[in-house]
Amino acid sequence: MHTAPDSKCGLAGRFSDAHAVPWRRANRRGISMMLVMTSLSATLVLTYAFVQTQTISTSVNQNTQSGVLALQAAQSGATAALQAMQSPAWPGVTSTLSSVVQVDNSGVTSYLVQFQPYPAPVASVQSANGAVPVQPAVQTAGPDAALTVNVLSTGTWASKSGNGQTVSHQVLVRAQLQPRLPGRTVTAADNAAAADTTTNPVDFDTIQSYAVFASGGHNTLTLDPGDRIEGNVWLRVSDRFFQSPGWSSNIRGQVLQDLGTRFVTTTNGQTAFQYPHPLSGVVTYLETPNSRTRSDMALAGIPWSQGSSQPVTPQLTWSSLSQYQLFAGGFTYSAQPVSSTLQNVVLRPGPQNPLGVFLANGPVSIQSNVTIQGTLVSTDTISVYGSNVQITSFNWLNSQGQPLVPNATLFPRLPALIAENVTFDDGAAAIVEGAIVAQGAVSGGGGRYQYVVDSNVSLAGAATSSPLEQPYSTVQLQGAVNLSAISGGGVFAIWLQRGTGSGDWFPIMSVNPESQQLTVLGETTNTAAVNFIIKGCRRQYTDIRGPVLGSTIQLSGNNDWNLWGLWWTELYQTWQWAAQGQSSGPLLFTQWLGNPNNFYGWDYPYSQYGFSLEPTFSTRSNPNIHYSWSPPLFQPYAPVGGAQTSAGYRWNVLSWQEID
Repeated sequence: MHTAPDSKCGLAGRFSDAHAVPWRRANRRGISMMLVMTSLSATLVLTYAFVQTQTISTSVNQNTQSGVLALQAAQSGATAALQAMQSPAWPGVTSTLSSVVQVDNSGVTSYLVQFQPYPAPVASVQSANGAVPVQPAVQTAGPDAALTVNVLSTGTWASKSGNGQTVSHQVLVRAQLQPRLPGRTVTAADNAAAADTTTNPVDFDTIQSYAVFASGGHNTLTLDPGDRIEGNVWLRVSDRFFQSPGWSSNIRGQVLQDLGTRFVTTTNGQTAFQYPHPLSGVVTYLETPNSRTRSDMALAGIPWSQGSSQPVTPQLTWSSLSQYQLFAGGFTYSAQPVSSTLQNVVLRPGPQNPLGVFLANGPVSIQSNVTIQGTLVSTDTISVYGSNVQITSFNWLNSQGQPLVPNATLFPRLPALIAENVTFDDGAAAIVEGAIVAQGAVSGGGGRYQYVVDSNVSLAGAATSSPLEQPYSTVQLQGAVNLSAISGGGVFAIWLQRGTGSGDWFPIMSVNPESQQLTVLGETTNTAAVNFIIKGCRRQYTDIRGPVLGSTIQLSGNNDWNLWGLWWTELYQTWQWAAQGQSSGPLLFTQWLGNPNNFYGWDYPYSQYGFSLEPTFSTRSNPNIHYSWSPPLFQPYAPVGGAQTSAGYRWNVLSWQEID
């Protein structure tokens, strides 16, 4: 058997295994060391990361705290600003408001408030997280935006460490002035005596209560057939009444007596006038009228009185109109300059001219197709010549006729025309809705009485009406009215009754037979139905719906009345013969003159219209509208003595926005 070699091999294998054990133990010790070192390294990394996290967390907490302080400061500034705006001592929108609200070991916290027009961009600031705030959307501004103020309060925290670190926040408050207006509904928290409307200078409030106020010398008022003044009149001296026609004194006296007989009734000492009496109101004279004037007043049934003193007329200052504020302490706006000739133009208020003040440095001529919503000012003479002329003092309504502000009907308005002199051509077709203020003369008169189109159409009924954007209104007819013969474009007009004995003509611009609606030129509001008449529209007319102030008021009449004296004598005698044969009661001279059948063989327009008393020039006051002499319209209420809690303005907060 061969066993030795096997034994050697076995021994050798065992020997080798015995020497390998120490080497394996050493290898395992190295691996353990590597694991320990790796673990230590990981621990150091985690420890460092933890320390870093703690540092960042501390910084974030500090920034968060600083941001809270900045936001609180901005809120404090906005609140302080709203309180300041209510005080009569508030300097206005050009001022700023600032204060330090907190100082500690870490930094200084303060606010700065600025007053901006609405809409206005908000300055970008870095918020606590470094992001730029999103800007609010800019909205379209209407004239009411001039009463709105953006209160921008910026709160800032500034580090005291000297590293220049700051954190800012903003609060944007939009507030709108809510003026306390005379005639408003007074609530329990309100003070009835408080009013924020600007006090008019000297006696303008008294003056605007008259339909016509003429402060000049001899013959301060001229009035002829074809003219009409509705409302009380103040004259310094006697007037020149119905003296232009070349008739004799007895014919003139007959016409005046007819006016008193036909259109004036007196009940219990109260005088009532019926349209179209040419002068329907009480006339106040500063100087005792002469005997002729007293006789004229008695014949025409016009009551008169004598005043004890002359109301003082304020002086015009063009600077208050070229640069103006809507409210004292508010933003300053500029009147829009206009050329010396206006034609085919529409002028309306805008963001930079919210009251619609349009200024001509020198005379201005108004030709056809002119619409002005606001106030036209001339440092010289305003002359109105054209047709389709509409001038309306701004009424605070939007394009749908809805109020832009609360109590819009109580808001004061500026006059419609302000100038040295104002004149109207007898061929004009114009409506002026607003006061006329002239330092010199207001002159003009009625044109020929004729319709745009000769038509026998005459409709009657009842209607309501409501204003749209100036100068338009909607008239809603009641019941079914056949409008097939009525067209728009100013060919026909509607007469809407006002009160018990008067009314106004409004040219019809469009007709909707299905809805029984008309769109008319002019501002009219009738929530309850009133009587209407639809006829052809006068070709020439000037209708002023607002008080007229001037040194003299010279209104020439319809030239068709200016006949030779011989012709008037012939007409008068013919009437007398006709009146003698009248069996159904007296036939008055003016009634006979108004019948075109009595003018067979005469030229047009007598053969068509006769001698109509329908005025082609009319003016009346509007007691429901209050006019301001000049801007600003509002000033903070400053009570005398008590009621100090009611002092200052009142603001309505429309929005409060906190910008991160």
